[in-house]
Amino acid sequence: MESVEHGSHTLKNYVYYHGNSSTLKARLQWKKYFRGLRVKICKQKEGNFAERLTRVSTEVFAHNDLLVFWRSNAAYLPKGVFETAFALYPRTVFVPERGGGVAFFSLARENFTPALFSKILWNTPLAARSFRENFLQNGIQIVERARVAYLNTLKNVPRIIRELEDVGDTKSLEALDKIVLENS
Repeated sequence: MESVEHGSHTLKNYVYYHGNSSTLKARLQWKKYFRGLRVKICKQKEGNFAERLTRVSTEVFAHNDLLVFWRSNAAYLPKGVFETAFALYPRTVFVPERGGGVAFFSLARENFTPALFSKILWNTPLAARSFRENFLQNGIQIVERARVAYLNTLKNVPRIIRELEDVGDTKSLEALDKIVLENS
């Protein structure tokens, strides 16, 4: 992915949080996917997902006005989702997963509070619904984009291919082919 710009917002610095025991091992494992990007690879800290996300958000908002989060196992994101997040700032752009998870969201610094993520039922089929409800209860405007597939089993691959074909995303289809061929 290249840097994305819109008005005063530019997305060019990435932080990848890994669960490996070694940052060097994670760097070597993911190196080919991060080629050409400025990526900081960090080990996930202790705590549940809400606690880790709160820490990451606090770090991001120390130097930035906008946090853009997406899960690495979201097979793809809707076209233009980053540009939409920039254009609709400070509203939150939200992409739910078909299985009920959260694939992507943007968050403005002015909408962040340390307790924001604590009531969300992360890593459950109710994550997207509780995310939506919690953000709305906190007065945060949400713009919801189309749901996307979650790549957690091979049975999702045919659906992901159909969805990519439906939107004409040949670049992602070619990348998926390459990944499958490299790992078979």
